[in-house]
Amino acid sequence: MLLSIFLSCNNPKNNLKNSKCIHCGMNTQKYQQWIGVIKEKQKIAITCSPRCLLLVCLRDKEKLKADLSLKDYYEQTKIDAKKTFFVVGSKILGPMGNDFIPFKTKKDADLFLQDNQGKKILSFQEIDFKTIMEYQ
Repeated sequence: MLLSIFLSCNNPKNNLKNSKCIHCGMNTQKYQQWIGVIKEKQKIAITCSPRCLLLVCLRDKEKLKADLSLKDYYEQTKIDAKKTFFVVGSKILGPMGNDFIPFKTKKDADLFLQDNQGKKILSFQEIDFKTIMEYQ
């Protein structure tokens, strides 16, 4: 059910009132453009932001086996989080403040970095706890 909500987030009729981030507990209704989805077998979990999705995966390595989805910042389409380019240190804030802004292509990440005073582009594999703490 939550996956279908994620896949059709552009539809204003969606009702995410009961969806809470599995990391921080924040209601995800107001932040549909930022949500992440973790799909494991028949279980689906939602995060309020790319940062929370990354923290969940770092704390529970089993989540790395799951299908992990985010939304491309520009296109607002579903992308594979494991293949995402993240811009860190930009002037754009997510629901929890400084966040890891997701892009499907390096070209879009480069453009965003230049336009929004980003500091760095990272792949999913390059992100660890130290990196997350560095860009709080």
